Amino acid sequence: MSGVLYKQGVNTQFKLPCNGDVEVGDYVYIRPDGVLDKAQSNSLSTMPAIGKVTKKPTSTECIITDKLIDEDYTGVIPRDNFFISSIEAGELQTDIPVSASYVIQQVGYGLSSDKIWVDIDPTNIVIRS
Repeated sequence: MSGVLYKQGVNTQFKLPCNGDVEVGDYVYIRPDGVLDKAQSNSLSTMPAIGKVTKKPTSTECIITDKLIDEDYTGVIPRDNFFISSIEAGELQTDIPVSASYVIQQVGYGLSSDKIWVDIDPTNIVIRS
């Protein structure tokens, strides 16, 4: 069963089917078949990211959120920008993707050494040419 589980202010959580390889903490996109998979900015077919997996109640079901304070990272530099990674699927990077045809999707901003403010907007992407 899919649908909105929780909504408060601008934070929304969804329960959707997901690929078995997806783990809690991964940033995900939705495939044409409606299944979540790991987002990666080196291919338009694996973008845009729509959320971060916060829970995985079963091996094929994920709960994602689109806005959060992400505390899964260390060594964060305050004011750094975070983008969906072009190197490792489901992760973030601070370097802007620069290769032709890569998708740029900024999803976060460094708040402190261990906190990233994340606001995932799947309509705010740029495709490098």
